[in-house]
Amino acid sequence: MKRLFYPLLFSIFILFSCSTGKKALERGDYYEALSKAVERLQSDPDNRNAIQVIEEGYSSAISYYQEEIDLILTGNDRFKWGETVRIMEKVNKLSEQIRKVPAARNLISDPKTYISEMRPAKEKAAGEVYNEALELMKSGNKSDARQAYLYFVKADQLIPGYEDVNRMIIESKKRATYIVIVEQIPVFSELYNLSAVYFYDRVLGMLKYSYPEKSFVNFYSENEAGNFKIEHPDMILKMNFYDFHIGRSQHNESEQPLSKVVEERVKVNRKDTVVYETKVHNYKGTIKIINDQVLTEGLLKYEIFDFQANNSVLMTERIPGQFMWSNAYGIFVGDKEVLDSNHIAILNNRAYPMPSPQDLFIEFSKPVFDQLSSRLRSFFRRYEK
Repeated sequence: MKRLFYPLLFSIFILFSCSTGKKALERGDYYEALSKAVERLQSDPDNRNAIQVIEEGYSSAISYYQEEIDLILTGNDRFKWGETVRIMEKVNKLSEQIRKVPAARNLISDPKTYISEMRPAKEKAAGEVYNEALELMKSGNKSDARQAYLYFVKADQLIPGYEDVNRMIIESKKRATYIVIVEQIPVFSELYNLSAVYFYDRVLGMLKYSYPEKSFVNFYSENEAGNFKIEHPDMILKMNFYDFHIGRSQHNESEQPLSKVVEERVKVNRKDTVVYETKVHNYKGTIKIINDQVLTEGLLKYEIFDFQANNSVLMTERIPGQFMWSNAYGIFVGDKEVLDSNHIAILNNRAYPMPSPQDLFIEFSKPVFDQLSSRLRSFFRRYEK
């Protein structure tokens, strides 16, 4: 049964992957029909269905596309030249496909190609999007500036260096981009002298990685803002740590008796006869586990302000966090055979002094960073749409 199944599956795959385009032609999708037919002739030059599709469909396709161009150009669509270019490129691509396959070239000896018409059409299409972008730039709206940027890029793709499009791409990108200053993070603590530089650098690095310079949200440290003379950002991100405290250290000791029974098959010689007997080993021992622990807890408050709207609050939230520092080590007396991998790891460890408040603060901040990263990415993502 398996021998029949795999050839059948392969045949079905070949049937669908090697379509002649006949069904696409029946529903009027000329481009798909002809592309599939040409592709089929490349592997099977005598395929009758593919030949029929090209013979019946090509002239109809060229007539249809020319009619589409004529209708578009007599209409009032403000991007009619861009649509015209799109159709011309489709016809030219069909021509290229046909010329590459000898069996198709034998059927269509002189495929239609828009050559002399393409350059002026592209110039007019570039003018359409360029002028539309200029109008959008007049509003002063970031959303319009972003759309203008996309139009300027399109104009440059159609005709590289069209008018002063390179300057306008830079200008529209600048107007469309939100500038966010990330302020340094103070740590409010009466008991400890703590620095949040490590946390701050991670947050700023995460934001710049998530929203690189090419995006429409750019982040700057306070120093960078000063160097670039950014006096009027769009938003300010402020973060403050509150209520960070280190709990009392806990020192716990516990003893645990360990035992293990191992049976072993051994050879025994008895009166010139070898027999096997089961030998039982009873292993015992005692492990003393010492565990030093200390719990750290605190709170991060972050706020996002709209600098352009008198520092109105766009987002504010508090993120609680905690970190348990723990160090387990031990003492053992007895047969080592009773020890498992966990016991061995504990015995290989040794007593360490409790980390400094700064080190504990850094470890406490790591899970807070994970939560904050997710929330900031989610918030600023809306400004990329």
